[in-house]
Amino acid sequence: MNERGETAVDARKDIDAIERFFANPEAGPYEGRAIAAFAHPDDATIAFGGQLGRFSDLGMVVVTDGAPTHMNFAVNKGFDSTEAYRQARWEEMEAALGLIGVSRERVNAYGFDDGSVCRRLLSLIERLEHDLVGADIVLTHCFEGGHTDHDSVAMAVHLACAAIDEARRPVIVEAPLYSLQAGLFTTQTLPAGGSGRPVSVPLTEAQQQLKSQIKACYATQRYSLAQFKDDVEPYRIAPSYDFSQLPNNGALLYEVNGFMSGPQWLAMVRMCRVFLDKPRGVPAASTIDESVEILKKLIAAAGPPRPVREPVHATAPAPEVRRRRVGSWF
Repeated sequence: MNERGETAVDARKDIDAIERFFANPEAGPYEGRAIAAFAHPDDATIAFGGQLGRFSDLGMVVVTDGAPTHMNFAVNKGFDSTEAYRQARWEEMEAALGLIGVSRERVNAYGFDDGSVCRRLLSLIERLEHDLVGADIVLTHCFEGGHTDHDSVAMAVHLACAAIDEARRPVIVEAPLYSLQAGLFTTQTLPAGGSGRPVSVPLTEAQQQLKSQIKACYATQRYSLAQFKDDVEPYRIAPSYDFSQLPNNGALLYEVNGFMSGPQWLAMVRMCRVFLDKPRGVPAASTIDESVEILKKLIAAAGPPRPVREPVHATAPAPEVRRRRVGSWF
């Protein structure tokens, strides 16, 4: 309380102050504790690469290893094993983080298989609830319908933060990566139907050079990342989402590309809510690991996804990109 009897606002969590910090490249460094929680090894640096070096206390959570388990994904990238592809993706990330000044010791790797996050929501929420407590800011994905791993991490971050005591709960700052807009694959555009005040952060010349160098580190993703801009990073303070509704007004890039249907996504969300809504301390009817099998049955009951079609792109990509589902990107 201040001298007038008003509740003091922690400047590190004040929304206006956070927006001013991002919008002003001369401001900083940000003195609070920040955690970047993203699905894949390159997500955080592509979303916030021009900004990450401005945090004096930055930790990172990388949920997947970046390598889908099917060998075709590794082979299409020129690797003879999934393990080799996985190693390459982590080396790329470490090189990018080195440019920003983030050491490997600040990275918390959960090690989920790329593409599997939607089937491990409960485990993910439990880990994030533990790892995000006490942070002032968490940087993460928009709930945008672009990639199931991205949407899963976005939802898990929101649900984990909701379970944290308010005094120790971070402010969620989200950035778009890609989604389906007007029927086209579109990068760095906030999803339709959302609330919150968007801010497009223009990068300084030095930040633009850094962003270009960061993108160059990800040689395995060069065709995909060529569609991302170097001169701006859009973000917003995250709105309160209704996760029982499909994101982006139901326009799902992963549904169009045959990776997962809207009904399948909602089935997993419903099962997740069943477990989360149980009172704490009450024994669950099944364990989290057993719930994965229940989720798989729900997915089967929801019916198959649409037939696989060529991925939707805003521009004509290189042939390598055309062979891959969206589920393998980032």
